[in-house]
Amino acid sequence: MRIVRLAPYTALLTAVTVVACSSLPVDTVPTGPTATVTPESITLDVGDSTTVTVNSNGSGTVRWKSTDPTVVAVDSLVQLGDGAKVRARSRGSALLNGTATIDGQPYSTSVPVRVGG
Repeated sequence: MRIVRLAPYTALLTAVTVVACSSLPVDTVPTGPTATVTPESITLDVGDSTTVTVNSNGSGTVRWKSTDPTVVAVDSLVQLGDGAKVRARSRGSALLNGTATIDGQPYSTSVPVRVGG
């Protein structure tokens, strides 16, 4: 997963690599910080844990939130490059929604989590 700032004050993080950049005018070619999120999806058994990390060539923080904290919990605030601990609590599915501030610019992502066993 890649984070790319497409134009001043506009950012997009998607589960797919953005390939439409070649159709942008030359003066809006992506510049500034980029980032990757790993892993792009998570599968755990109840009681297991792992980490989710946003790495960037910029600096900043990532605030994480689970759409269903009864299924999966996540550390709420970490620095870029630091892993946020993800803990499987019960069977089900949820999204981990991350909002990053990288060099003062907002970015967002979602990581699907499936908990079995």
